[in-house]
Amino acid sequence: MSIGTAELEVRKGVWAKLNADATLVTTLACKIYQRVPEDAALPYLSIWTGIADPMDTFGRIGRKLTMRLHIFSEKVDDDQAYLIADRADELLDYATDITATGYTVISISLDDAQSFQQKEYVRVQMDYMVRVEEL
Repeated sequence: MSIGTAELEVRKGVWAKLNADATLVTTLACKIYQRVPEDAALPYLSIWTGIADPMDTFGRIGRKLTMRLHIFSEKVDDDQAYLIADRADELLDYATDITATGYTVISISLDDAQSFQQKEYVRVQMDYMVRVEEL
């Protein structure tokens, strides 16, 4: 199992799940990116996976990944970023239906969340722990 392949497949699966949600995409008008274009309009959510550790169990090849979501909103005096974060967490925390080609997603759970407010935008950062096994 390649660490890079596991990260890529999990990121694609999470993107597909979030992007398929009408509440997130339509009601909250949030764009979801794996790679954010320079001219991206706010609000948006970006998915980043960056840390992977071996986590083999019972002779099965596995990985523990850290996945980070960044949510940006220019509406500093309303709850847009937090509503997006809440909806993303509803979809992901303990989800069992993430599709990652070549892997089984064993678990995904929220590990940490922080928010940062600037004059021109709000950013919410959410870190998830993801366990996968190779099929």
